[in-house]
Amino acid sequence: MSVQDILRARRYRDPMILGVPLLRLGVAASVALAPYTMMGQRSADEGFASARARRVDAIFAMYDTGRSPGCAVAVMDRGQIEYARGYGLADVESGTRITQRSVFGLASVAKQFTAFSVLLLVRDGRLSLDDDVRKWVPELPDFGAAFGRTITIRDLLHHTSGIPNYLATLDSGWTVTDPLTERQVLDWLGHQRPDFAPGSHYRYSNSGYMLLEIIVQRASGDSLPTFAAKHIFEPLGMVSTRYVPDLVHHVAQVPHLASAYISRETRVPGDQPLFEDGTEWQTSNARTSIVADAGLYSTVEDLANWDRNFYTGRVGGRAVLRMMQEPAVLTSGDTVPYAAGLMLGAYRGLRTVGHIGGWGGDVSWFIRYPDQRFTLAILCNRRGFSTDGNDPSHRIAEIYLGDRMAPEIARLIGTVVAHGGADSAVHLYHALRARYPAIAFDEQQLNSLGYDLIHQHNLDAAIAILRLNVEMYPESANTYDSLGEAYMGQGDRTLAIANYERSLALDSTNANAVRMLAKLRAQAR
Repeated sequence: MSVQDILRARRYRDPMILGVPLLRLGVAASVALAPYTMMGQRSADEGFASARARRVDAIFAMYDTGRSPGCAVAVMDRGQIEYARGYGLADVESGTRITQRSVFGLASVAKQFTAFSVLLLVRDGRLSLDDDVRKWVPELPDFGAAFGRTITIRDLLHHTSGIPNYLATLDSGWTVTDPLTERQVLDWLGHQRPDFAPGSHYRYSNSGYMLLEIIVQRASGDSLPTFAAKHIFEPLGMVSTRYVPDLVHHVAQVPHLASAYISRETRVPGDQPLFEDGTEWQTSNARTSIVADAGLYSTVEDLANWDRNFYTGRVGGRAVLRMMQEPAVLTSGDTVPYAAGLMLGAYRGLRTVGHIGGWGGDVSWFIRYPDQRFTLAILCNRRGFSTDGNDPSHRIAEIYLGDRMAPEIARLIGTVVAHGGADSAVHLYHALRARYPAIAFDEQQLNSLGYDLIHQHNLDAAIAILRLNVEMYPESANTYDSLGEAYMGQGDRTLAIANYERSLALDSTNANAVRMLAKLRAQAR
């Protein structure tokens, strides 16, 4: 029986669901499961575009006051915009409002366009995914030599190169509003050691995409901005999309720009000193001549043209699009849920392909549900954007695809924790998993719930949920790392150390585990 059949049959109302009396689990289980019994009916009752649009508007209403930065949103069906709107201000000083034609920095959503440029050159035989990176960038240190392996272009695309992330320079005094050049990053890399053997692990690294920018230029004879304009943006009619190096000095090149902002509450290490004049919002446009990883600017309308190409293959062809969505494969044979500039995932049982980004004050989501041919673009010009702590792309997807989604296990279990305690929640989880394997169960849902409980200072319940996650996913380094943090918060140094040690044994590159173990052992002295 499919999840949809389960929901339509409303079997969650059965007091003997799964052979486990709900009365034994308490009222909590009924409270948790009840909303999902009506999910299909609710979708049918609200099957009008205007009703769904109002629900989308409600998500962003708190940013649509005319006093603060906000977002532009587009909901797409097969590359056609079904609903698009702006919320908030593109420029706080002038009061210019955001529309669907406002231009935002895409942050790391830009990576897929860099990857696509590389794959066009592969298709044309001008380079190979298996090329040694140093064939094109000989000035790069030979990071793979110590391991007897070369770093390939494929490794750069998939973040499996082991080359350190240049954003680590934030720890040494550089800020996102300082100018930064390829030459400076190459010089910095010349003093670094590799994080791991090429191809053996996955670790997100902007340095790899900076190197891809150099490779595109040397293989094609055009800069990445020129190459992408000729071969992607112009053919697809993406008239407002362009790479912009060092935006501060090139603002005039970007009409309809939504300036990026941070507030006092969203400052992080790496930001320049701000707010000396008492203002609530301060612009934070990243300054770097490197564009491949996060220097692309676009609109939600242009992103609809890009989305449409995934279905038509008009630019690049279907073979390139298939290559772009193939997951990375490590030397161990394990796959990684990252392809060529695209994150591969799932939400409530539906497959997702896309990317999220954050850079300076820009925050972005471009998420496709390919099996439903449904896509969301959310571009924001305010760091710290939040819709009550929930991912806005998930909230919008639920409005349009909710009747096709599996119940969200974390939400169900979290409700039971709140009303019936952790033991009842764990019992329900095991019962649901045993009886209904079609429902989406994944490590991240329990992990997120565990952290929510930590933030609520409910450490006993957090430990129970994170112990369950370890039980379900005993080969995941992340589950032990999270459980170690919960024990650390509870003051149980022994169990915290044991879990961090287990995490490090499973993933020798877990820098957080190394830091926490050093801290815990220092406290024990």
